[in-house]
Amino acid sequence: MTKIAPASGTSSFGNLTNVGGTLYFTLNDGNGSKLWKSDGTQAGTVIVKGIPSAANLTNIDGTLYFTAFAASGGNELWMSDGTYSGTVMVRDINLGSGSYTPANLTNVNGSLYFTADDGVNGREVWVL
Repeated sequence: MTKIAPASGTSSFGNLTNVGGTLYFTLNDGNGSKLWKSDGTQAGTVIVKGIPSAANLTNIDGTLYFTAFAASGGNELWMSDGTYSGTVMVRDINLGSGSYTPANLTNVNGSLYFTADDGVNGREVWVL
């Protein structure tokens, strides 16, 4: 057994998700959960992007989808190919109104289903 990820007394891990043989997870070091990945070695365990409040990791055909804080305010839907530049917000559905709080991210036959509030119609089921 080998320790592969950093931790301290206040760290907490979650959302362990396999995407193409790479483990993605969230690590909260007391400053919010950030997105990390690991190939199973200490050297190969790195932060992907320091976006706060990363959660709800879901694999859709080799692409990681998750929720995290956006500069526009509130939590939004994000996707990642495992690189810093390839980790981007998918879309700000509730334009100008902050978070549309995406939740319940679910893979159904290669499509991402989730619930969200667009600020007009209330919480609905969406598909990407």
